[in-house]
Formats: sequence, C-alpha cells, structure tokens
Amino acid sequence: MARHSNGAAEGRAGKAIFAALAIVFCVAAAPGVQAMGGGGGTAQSATPSCPPGQYYSQRCKECAMHCRSGYVWACGRGCVQQGSMKLDDGELFAEAVSLIRAEHYAEALELLWAIEACDDPKVLNYIGFSTRKLGDLETGIKYYHRALEIDPDYALAREYLGEGYLEKGDLAAAKGELAQIEARCGTGCREYAVLDRAIADYRAGRAPAKRSW
Repeated sequence: MARHSNGAAEGRAGKAIFAALAIVFCVAAAPGVQAMGGGGGTAQSATPSCPPGQYYSQRCKECAMHCRSGYVWACGRGCVQQGSMKLDDGELFAEAVSLIRAEHYAEALELLWAIEACDDPKVLNYIGFSTRKLGDLETGIKYYHRALEIDPDYALAREYLGEGYLEKGDLAAAKGELAQIEARCGTGCREYAVLDRAIADYRAGRAPAKRSW
C-alpha cells in the first residue's frame, strides 16, 4: 500500500497550479458540455470522521488513505496506479470532491485533470476552488467564470466566485454574486446563506467561517 509522500508545501502548490493552467487547452478543444455524475449539487451530506491521516471516500463509502501522485484509492484494496483503475468521469469526480472536503487540493486536482468531460461546469468549478485554495486566486476566479459561461444558473460556482471576490477585497462584486444567486434560487438556498454569511464576516472583520460540507 503506497502512502502519499509529504513534500514541501510550496512545491506541491506550484506543481498543482501549473498543471491547472494546462486544462485551458482541454476546455478550448472540447466539443460541448457532457453530463457529469456524482456529487457537486446544492445539498452536501455530512462526512463521517476518519482516523488522522485518512479521509472519507464518498465513492467507496469508507475511510481511505492519501495516495501518492499517479495513484488512486481502490475500494478496500489500498492505493493502486490510477491507469489500472479505469475510473469513469463520475468516479473520478466523486473521489476528487472527497479529497477537496479533506482539504487535499493538489491530489483532487490530479483527478479532476483526468476527467474527459473537462468542460463540464462542475469540473471547472472544483478546479477553480482547488486552485484558489492552493493560493492562485486569479486563476481560480477564471475557472469559476468558465463554469458560469456554460451554466449561468450554477449557484455553487457563484458562491465560490463571491468568496473569491472577498479574498480580493472586492465587496461590491461579491454582493453582485449574492444578488445573482438570489435571482436564481432565492434567499432560502444554501449558496445564498453561505455567501451572505461570508459577506457579513468580511464586513465585520471576522475570519471566514470554517466550511461545513
């Protein structure tokens, strides 16, 4: 069983951000939007807790270990080479979201890059989220915009985009995204509540609340 090796944080972030830029070519060449299964909707189920050093795999419904680059968790079997798994887009996406919830953004990006439907708005949104969390705010915002060009009603991408604007110090743009969410799903949807709270925290000078999946 191969464990993920802990390299320098800056090196991992730099590698992930560089590779995130490469998917631009995939988006430009993609013929159209393809359906993406597995996760990424408005409702987020509670994530079971796992022992230290592990994360909960929604795909496998079990606690998994972080695999090194080029490997992926095989349900109940440990880490295996990613190419030997032949995971479909939905499985890759579900595992990437599980890693994002565990705040392992570089590993999540590696799976997102492997998805063939690279112009799916949910894929673009989570590439943006992971890239932003790795420190490249401007590139993350670009991916949110790409997702919204395909699906302007994608409230989760608007929530994340609003949070990105707050990180930039652009309160007016964040409030603009909040208004867009309200126009599309009302003040009762989760994305509105999360971004509204983030804006309130920003205006009060409070640290952003820890994300609840």
